[in-house]
Order: sequence, then structure tokens, then C-alpha cells
Amino acid sequence: MKWKYGLIKIEHPSVEDDYCELVELFQTGASGEYDAFCKARINSIQELNSAYEDVEKDGVNYWFSKNGTFSAAKGDNFWDWERNTPSDDLDESLGNLDDDMELYAVYGGD
Repeated sequence: MKWKYGLIKIEHPSVEDDYCELVELFQTGASGEYDAFCKARINSIQELNSAYEDVEKDGVNYWFSKNGTFSAAKGDNFWDWERNTPSDDLDESLGNLDDDMELYAVYGGD
């Protein structure tokens, strides 16, 4: 399993708009996305330097805030995260429609 350090954007009512956390990011599936994280464990200057280099290279990671919901974890002062289901994303996008608008599906098959 590949991993690297990352700085993820946290969106939660209890934090300011520009709040981020330093984490360890993991690739757990075949998609190649870093789709899991844990609290960063830095125990040496070399690990701190690796974290700096990874964050400098990648910048702030918005993937988790765009694809899920954060909640405060109990006991360890960190975050739980739950991935949005496809219907959550659809419901959110449908919230922008007026009542008199109609939806159409476009079929691009053979």
C-alpha cells in the first residue's frame, strides 16, 4: 500500500474556513487515489522533512472535503471521515434546481 504525507482541508462547523491537518495518506484501492488517512506520526527530523517535501509538492488536498463529511472523533482530538454516497452527491446537486426545471438523461450508447 502506497502512502505519503498530506495536508488535507477540513470542512466542519467547529473550525475556521482555512483549517487543514497534516496526515498520512494511503492508497487503498485500485483507483490510484489516496482515499484514506490517519493522523501524521512524525518522530524524527527526516520524517518532518519528508512531510514538508510531500506537502510542498502536492499543496493542500481537497479530495476528502469534496468527497465526504468530517466529524470530530471521540477521545483523540482528531477527525472521523465518511465518504459521500453517490446519492448524496446527486441530492446536493439537485438542490440547485428550480421547481419548474426538468431533468433529462442523455444516452451516449451505441
